[in-house]
Amino acid sequence: FKEFLEKHLVGNMPENKSSSDASAPWITIAPWKRHDQAYLAIIREDWTEHKDSTARKIPVIRCLCIPAQYVFHNPIQLIELCNQVGIIDVNEVFSNINRYDLPPLKINIQKDNNYVNDLVTEISKDEDGFVRYAHLAAALIGSSVSIILLRPEEFDWEKRLKEIEIILRLLPAGVALNSPVSIWAQSSTPHKMRLNYSNDARSNQQKISLSQIEQLSFPLTKPSQEYYRLLTKLKQRKGISAVIRHLLNETEPLSYENPQAIIRSLANQDRPFTIWERVKKNGGIRSK
Repeated sequence: FKEFLEKHLVGNMPENKSSSDASAPWITIAPWKRHDQAYLAIIREDWTEHKDSTARKIPVIRCLCIPAQYVFHNPIQLIELCNQVGIIDVNEVFSNINRYDLPPLKINIQKDNNYVNDLVTEISKDEDGFVRYAHLAAALIGSSVSIILLRPEEFDWEKRLKEIEIILRLLPAGVALNSPVSIWAQSSTPHKMRLNYSNDARSNQQKISLSQIEQLSFPLTKPSQEYYRLLTKLKQRKGISAVIRHLLNETEPLSYENPQAIIRSLANQDRPFTIWERVKKNGGIRSK
């Protein structure tokens, strides 16, 4: 895992509560390919009670890799996966370092309806929830995004993870599961997160503050605007549940390098209506 972990390390986790950085755990979720097999990797960093010879706390990095197809076809909440990674008994690892076996994972696979209903409930807690999440999902098509928290304690790690999951689920699964994301990343590290929380942004990221999210005052590129327009149209015509179910089933691998393919993947849900809109835009059907 060394090369993979080095690629996705997102900074130096503070030992004690910090005013500028989020406390442990730090969680990064990223795609990984090995021997032509696609995986989703969950990297979780925590502090242990153990100390080194200079009395510094020893951190632990746990990494769980799951075949991407398994995640595609089984609705699993990200928080469920991250909690499973967290149950590994670190003290047991330290005392039996050469012969430690991982405990069997007990992952709660939800029925599709339950998974979607949970997401819809979260989105609908706030009257403007869908609009905000849809704006952020659309923004990802144009560039990587850093959501700025000047006071990390505003959002605990579970809330940040839940928000990331909702944003990703408003994108086709084929691009969502190819998106490196992190609940905290330091801008001073050369990370390649598509979406993360931080106290600043890297030079190649769009920097979005909480107030900008509340007021929807951050700019969108033209492809992002088109995606957002389609997303809201589909929500009005079909409902949030139907939109999310469609996006969960759009598992063909997609890249942010090709935003039009992402837009087409969304438009496929209501193809006749999309074609009719295009015809009207071009002047309607003319008869001779």
